[in-house]
Amino acid sequence: MSSALGSQLSFERIEASWRGLHPSIEFSGVELRPEEMPDASLHIPLLRLKLSWSSLTARTFHFKHIEIEGLSLPVRRDEQARLHLGEIELSPAAAFADNQPVLNESEFVHWLVQQPKVSIRDATLIWEDQLRAKKPVALDKIQLSLTSTPRRYHVELHSQDDRAEQAGLLLIADFERSVSSPLNLDQAQGRVYVRAAGNGTALWNSWLPVPDDWSFYLEQAALWLDIEQGRIEALRFDTLATDVALSAGEQVITARRLDASIQGPWSSIDHWVRGEDLADTELSLDAYVEGLRLGAEPIWQHGLEVARAALSASWAGGVLQLSKAAIETADFSLTTRGTWTESADSDLGELSLHGELNALHLAHLYRYFPVLIDEDVTDWLEHSLVKGQLEQGAFVLSGDLSAFPFNAEPEKGYFYVGGNIRNASVDYLPAEAGEVSWPPVSGANGYLYLERAGLYADFDQGQIEIDPARPVQASRIKVSIPDMESEATLVIQAQTAALASDYLALMTRSPLGGLLNHSLDEAKAQGRWQVPLQLTVPLHNPNAISLQGHIAMSESTLQLFPDFPLITKLSGQLEFDETGVGSDDLKGEWLGQAITLRDKLAIGEKGLSIEGTLDVAQLKSYVQQELLERFSGTAAFLVNMRIADEGQLLIDSFSTLEGLALSLPEPFIKTAAQQWPLKLAWMPAANGNDYRLMMKLGETLQAEFIQDRASAASGFHTGAITTKDELRLPEEGLRVDLRYPRLDLDDWYALISSLRSRQDRDQGSGWPSLTSLRLQSEQSLMLGLPFSQLTVTAQRPAYKRWRVDLSSTEVAGSIQWAVDANGDIDGLLDAHLQRLVLWEPALESEIKKHEPAEDAEDLFDGDLQLPELAIRIDHLRVAGLSLGSSTLSVIALRIKTAGCLIPCIWMLRAFAWKDAEHGV
Repeated sequence: MSSALGSQLSFERIEASWRGLHPSIEFSGVELRPEEMPDASLHIPLLRLKLSWSSLTARTFHFKHIEIEGLSLPVRRDEQARLHLGEIELSPAAAFADNQPVLNESEFVHWLVQQPKVSIRDATLIWEDQLRAKKPVALDKIQLSLTSTPRRYHVELHSQDDRAEQAGLLLIADFERSVSSPLNLDQAQGRVYVRAAGNGTALWNSWLPVPDDWSFYLEQAALWLDIEQGRIEALRFDTLATDVALSAGEQVITARRLDASIQGPWSSIDHWVRGEDLADTELSLDAYVEGLRLGAEPIWQHGLEVARAALSASWAGGVLQLSKAAIETADFSLTTRGTWTESADSDLGELSLHGELNALHLAHLYRYFPVLIDEDVTDWLEHSLVKGQLEQGAFVLSGDLSAFPFNAEPEKGYFYVGGNIRNASVDYLPAEAGEVSWPPVSGANGYLYLERAGLYADFDQGQIEIDPARPVQASRIKVSIPDMESEATLVIQAQTAALASDYLALMTRSPLGGLLNHSLDEAKAQGRWQVPLQLTVPLHNPNAISLQGHIAMSESTLQLFPDFPLITKLSGQLEFDETGVGSDDLKGEWLGQAITLRDKLAIGEKGLSIEGTLDVAQLKSYVQQELLERFSGTAAFLVNMRIADEGQLLIDSFSTLEGLALSLPEPFIKTAAQQWPLKLAWMPAANGNDYRLMMKLGETLQAEFIQDRASAASGFHTGAITTKDELRLPEEGLRVDLRYPRLDLDDWYALISSLRSRQDRDQGSGWPSLTSLRLQSEQSLMLGLPFSQLTVTAQRPAYKRWRVDLSSTEVAGSIQWAVDANGDIDGLLDAHLQRLVLWEPALESEIKKHEPAEDAEDLFDGDLQLPELAIRIDHLRVAGLSLGSSTLSVIALRIKTAGCLIPCIWMLRAFAWKDAEHGV
C-alpha cells in the first residue's frame, strides 16, 4: 500500500469486512508521509477502502471505492505561489515558470486519480494565502467525489451552508483521460467550474487581490478554468456583490449591487491581477450595477448617483473596445459605444465614444459636472435651469483625455452633448432674497448642447415673464456660456415682440429701473414693439451686468411722466444698454408738432435730446382756459435729459419763445417777434432726497420749487419767485419777491382769482401756498387807483395770521387779519393807514382811465360781502382836501377772501366822486 502511494502509511486501527462482492478495509488515525518529504504528513481520521478484483491481475492495490471522513485539508499558497496540502507540496516552484501554473503529478495524485471512485465526506478545508497575506479561511461540511472512467476524470466538491439552499462552495472538474496513458496531468485537458455563495465566498475574499480599504459582501462568485496541456489557458470569473464600497485613488465609489464577469486567457488575467503591463493581453468584461454612487471629490463637484448601469467591453492589443455602455439615472438615460486606446503622447490615453442621451432633466444638469468646470457655472446651472427636459440627444467624446474638454486645445479632441429641449424655464439671473429679479424665460422649446467647455441653448420660441399674467413672446432665444472652465460669462440673446406697456413693466419688475435710477418707472406707452436684446453677465460677478438692445417702434405712443403730454407717432429705434437709453434719429409728434430724439440718456453721456416745437393751441388739455387765452403762436424748444454721476435724472429745457405771443398783465406782454429766453431745469436738491424745478425767464426773473420725492404728496412743498440775484427758499410755502417798472395788480388779481377758483374745483394745483410776498414798482395800478413808488409786503408773522404793509406816494400803513382752516378771513380785518391820498386833481385823467366797466361787478362774482372791518386813517386827503383823521367800521358780513378791499374802495370812490360833482 505504501509502495503504491509513494508514501509511508501508518494508522492507529484497522478493521476488515466482506459484504457483497467486494471486501472492505477501514483504517482509523491514518498518517500519510510522502517519501520525498518525510517530515510532512497528512492526517486522515477515517479511511475506508473497498477492494477491486482487478488488484489480483495488476499486482497492486485497486479499489472499487475509497471513502474518507473527517479529513482536514489545510491548503496553503506560499510567497512563491506554490501550493501545499498540509506540509505536502503539490506544485514545485518550477511548475510556475512564466506565471503558468501546471497540474503536478506526484505519486500520490497519480495513484489517487486511477481509482474508479473516491469520496470525501464532512471534510474541512482551510485556505491560507500567504502570497496575498490574507488570514486563513475555513470551510466545513465539504463533500468531494472523484470518478474515473477510461475516457474522463470527474471531480465534484461542495460545501453546504445550512442557512441557504444555494449557499456554500461547489467545484466541478472534468478532464479528458487517455487509455494509453491513464495519468499524465501535465498533458491534461479539461475544465474546472467553481461556485461560491453565502459563507463560501470567504474563500474568494481571501483569494482575490482586494485592497484593504475596499469592502463588499460577495453574494455569489463563479469561476471557469479551461486547461490544456496541464496548464490553465483561459479563465472566466463571474461575481455578484452587494454593499460595495471601494476607492480608486481619492475617488470613493459605492454600489448597492454589482454583477461582473471577466474572461480571457490565463496570462492576461494574471497580468491584470498583478497590475502588470496589459499591452499584449486579451480580456473581456461584462458588468451590471445598481445604486452606484461616485463621491464628489476629487473629480466631481457633486456626488453622482446612478440607478442602473451596464457595460460590455473587451481588451486586446492595447485597445479597449466598448461594445455598449448604458447608464440610467433619476435624471437621464445614456447609451454609448466606442474605444479607448493607449497613447505614448497621453497619460490618460485617447477615448472615442458616441452615444445617445435621453430624458435629461435640466434642473439637475448641474449634478454631472467635474471640478474642472467653474463653480460659478454649476451654481448658475443649479439655480437658473429651473425646468425642461432634453430628448433625443447625442453624445460624443473623442480625443486625448488629458486635454478634456478640449477648449484650450481643440485640435486634440472634441466633446459634445446635445438634444432637443421641451418646455424649458431659465431664470438666467436669479435674485437674492428680497430683491427684484430679471424676468425668467419660460415655455422655451429648442436645442441645448455642451460643446467642449461651452454650454449653448437655441430656443425657437419662448416667453419672457416680465408680468406672468401677460408674458412677452420671444423667438430665437440664445443662451450661452462659451467657457465654463474659468471666469465664465453668461450671454443671452433674444428677439421679442409685445405690447409696449408689457415692456415698460421692466422698469418696476426688474433691476432695469434701478439701472436707470427709476427715471422711467412711471412711463407709459402704447403700440407694439419689437425688441432684440442681449444680456451679458460675468457669473463670478453678476452685478457687472451688460445689457444691449433696441426698441423698434412704429406709430407708437409714449408718456415719459404722469400728466406729461403724450409723444405720438413714434417711429425708429430707441437703443438701450445697462447704462441708459438713446437714439440716433427717433421721430414722433408732441402736442401736434414733430419732434426728434437723439443721443443717449446715461451716466457720462451728454444726455437724450428732444427737439421740437410747442404749439400753444395744443395745450388746452394741460393749461387752464383763462390762462391759455393769453398765449398764442408756436415756439421751438430743446429738452436735454441726462443722468448725473451720482445716478440722478437731470432735465434741462430751453426756448427763446420766439413765435410765441403773451398778453398777460403788465409787465408780461410780448409780441411773437420778441425773444424771451426761457430755461427750465429739473434736478436733485441739495439734500439728495428732494428734486427741484428751476426756471429763468430773460435776465431777471427766476424761480425754484422743491418736491419731496419720498413724500406721499406729489406736489411742491416750497418755492420762490424773484427778480433779484439771490433766490431764498422758505421752509414751507411760496415766497414771491418781484420788482418791475409797471405792475397792473388788479389785472393780476383778476387772473389769479379765476385760476385759483378753477384749481379749487380741481382739488388743488400741486403748487405751494403763498406765505410771503413783496412787490415793488414805480408805477402800479391797485384797487382801481394809480400808485407810484409802490411797495407791497405780505407775510404771516404768526400761525394763521396775515399782515400786509403798503408804502407808496399815496398810501402808507398795514392791514392784518386771521384766517381759518379753509383760508377764509376769521374775525376782524384791521387796517391802520398813516396816510391815504385819493383822487388828487392832478390824477383825475389817470383815474378816468380806470373807471369800472358797467359789468365791473363780475369781478366780484356778483356777491359783495364784507367782514367786520375797522379802518383807521391818521391823515386822509381826498380830491386835494385834507380831512384829517378818520375811522370807518363795518359790521361783519361773510366774505371769502381779502379781495373785499377792492369792492370796498370802489364803493367809497364812486360815492365820493359823485358828491364831488355836486360840489360836496
